[in-house]
Amino acid sequence: MPKDFSLQFCSRSHTGKVKRNNEDYLRIHQNGFLAAIADGMGGTDFGEVASQIAVDASIEYLANTTSTKLLKKPAGELGNVKVNLKAVKQRDLPEIDDAFAKLSSEFETLAELKADLATRLTKLKQMQQGAQARDLLLEKLLSSVEIPLPDEIIKDEVDDHLEKEGKLDDDKHRAEVNEEVKKTITREFLLDSIVKAESVAVNEGELTEYLLRAAARYGMSPDQFIKEVSQAGQVSTMVAEVARAKALAQVLGRVDVVDKSGNKIDLEALRPQTSPASEPAQSLPEA
Repeated sequence: MPKDFSLQFCSRSHTGKVKRNNEDYLRIHQNGFLAAIADGMGGTDFGEVASQIAVDASIEYLANTTSTKLLKKPAGELGNVKVNLKAVKQRDLPEIDDAFAKLSSEFETLAELKADLATRLTKLKQMQQGAQARDLLLEKLLSSVEIPLPDEIIKDEVDDHLEKEGKLDDDKHRAEVNEEVKKTITREFLLDSIVKAESVAVNEGELTEYLLRAAARYGMSPDQFIKEVSQAGQVSTMVAEVARAKALAQVLGRVDVVDKSGNKIDLEALRPQTSPASEPAQSLPEA
């Protein structure tokens, strides 16, 4: 018969409003054996309840089990298991009151915190709706026009992409990339024509804002991102992307956007407020 087994129970829950550790699952560890019991069952509001139920059920089962199949034993042979319950941990949530609001936010009262959360969530939802409207508008514009694309440009772009991936001879992947390149170039041609028709210009403030967002997406500091963009000669590409976004936004501003309930969405209120700059962006800001 093998030596006594030592089992250790730990309940953990999802990282919550106050807790910084993920504590939403139960882990049972045994020599050479690991079993996950609970993980976020019931969602963020009731995950700890579901986890505790799983803990209780596991303890009851193991406490009432006097024999079980053991590892490294002949098939069908049973042995006794001794269970040492070392700890059962449970998350204690704070009361949702003014004290909690002071601890977890810059607000003094719970009412102020709730009002701020409601405002933030409403704004976030509106921004998501605005982004959906923008994408639908672009899709509609692309489907309503036919732009002839030079075959040589398409081939060069596809070859360059496949060469970087080392898949020049992959015909299936080539077909996929070919379609994506066509969509991208068609989009650029369409938006560039709108930029020209609307005389869209990009100022320093708009370019800087775009660079800051792009740097954050790539997980880089703004200075490092600007340096690498400059060294790669991508300044004009960045300016062009900002101009295309502005052109699409101008077209979208002429369209009434409503939600599923028929409520009009104020897209102007969703646009980031940047300080005006009269000079067009011709170079990147100093890093």
